Amino acid sequence: MSKYSWDHTVHYVNDLEKAIDTFQKHGLFAKFGGKHTGKGTENALAYFGLNYLEFLTTYDRKLAKLQGNNGLVYSDSVNYLPNNEAFSRIALRVHGIEKIHQELLKKGLNVGQLENGIRKASKNVEIKWKIFTIAEKFHGVNYPFIIDWQVTDSERLTILEKSGLLNQHPNGDITTDRIVIESSFPEAVAAHWHDLFELKQIAPTLLQSNQQTIEFVKGNDVGIRELIYNHPNNTQFDFKIGNGRYRTN
Repeated sequence: MSKYSWDHTVHYVNDLEKAIDTFQKHGLFAKFGGKHTGKGTENALAYFGLNYLEFLTTYDRKLAKLQGNNGLVYSDSVNYLPNNEAFSRIALRVHGIEKIHQELLKKGLNVGQLENGIRKASKNVEIKWKIFTIAEKFHGVNYPFIIDWQVTDSERLTILEKSGLLNQHPNGDITTDRIVIESSFPEAVAAHWHDLFELKQIAPTLLQSNQQTIEFVKGNDVGIRELIYNHPNNTQFDFKIGNGRYRTN
């Protein structure tokens, strides 16, 4: 079993409430998450089990920009917004992030500093994690960033259930099936990610993480194109928020 699991996907948007409302219209539940203290960004979240979506926007562009390469998840929001509401990168979840950080450094990647993250979920609740980013790209595709929630997966599921964030989609228990990432060299990117992150390669352009698939397709519009979901009630949806597409199988 891989040490890395596809944890979530970041989608930069200008208006969190508008994104939440769009999800609601299509039978999906997203909820305001909170501010990233000292980072200049805030988010809204939609959970599909442990795999989730993060809508992210800025509340202080100057502060977000200051995060630089060590905080690419935050600083890139300034480069994308307001003109490009798009998916940016995925996060891979690990346990024991300090060891993973050293392993990727030894593999020659441009790895940022290991940092503590914090988000104010409510007046009395703070969510904490450890994180690092990889600054460069491979054939134009953003590397994932690495996150450690400091708890086991089962403990995290319990926390999410108690927070009322799971099983809230009006149209049923929707789960993530796959993500589609476009590249001029899809086979090369898939092989590279397989080697780096030990993700199971089930075809030349397909990687598997738990029950989800990371699919690389050929094209010139490099980056994450769409998220595809399984729908228990066979109710279909297909819509876009900015440049990011959401659809069912």
